Amino acid sequence: MTMRKRLQRLLAVIAWSVAIGAHPAAAADSMRCGQRLIGDDDYAAELLSVCGEPDYRDVWSAPAPYGGGWVIDAEEWYYDFGPNQLVRVVRLRNGRIDSIQTDGYGFARQRQSRGCGPHDIIGGLSKFRLVRLCGEPMTRRFVGVFQPFYGSPYGPRHGFPPGVRSSGYAPVYREEWTYNFGARHLLQVVTLENGRVVEVDSGDRGFD
Repeated sequence: MTMRKRLQRLLAVIAWSVAIGAHPAAAADSMRCGQRLIGDDDYAAELLSVCGEPDYRDVWSAPAPYGGGWVIDAEEWYYDFGPNQLVRVVRLRNGRIDSIQTDGYGFARQRQSRGCGPHDIIGGLSKFRLVRLCGEPMTRRFVGVFQPFYGSPYGPRHGFPPGVRSSGYAPVYREEWTYNFGARHLLQVVTLENGRVVEVDSGDRGFD
């Protein structure tokens, strides 16, 4: 990727952060649905009972190498309450709420899509926003499980898993999505880690 392209990507990320009015995945203590509050350690069944089905479910599930059990088994549920409220991202582990975060303002229910192009896919987008803007990819594949970290008190990127305080390897749910925008554009190969876009590369020419 050229320096000019990297600069364009960086400027696009800054513009996106300003547009959504909040850092993606900002922490929230609880979520209100009607007259009820839902919060950490509540069961997934309680969440469904109080708030209903989420607008999008992102399931992270990958086996360890050599049959060593499951190293990632978590879900993120996205609740979109419309353009005047922040999207809530509920992370679940082992059937209970691990954390509740926000992901910018929601979308209008009757929003008319203006179409999605290669320049709309930028670093920092959540998987929910990527699908909402551009739809499902042409192909997707799981490409990695572990990522090294070096003594960070906050753990690896995006805070998964929390509380890691020593160097080593941490599980990261890494995927590669490919979008085809037609013969006038190159294929866009999107790398996501723990549900967020971390890299966008160009592939071969697309097709109609």
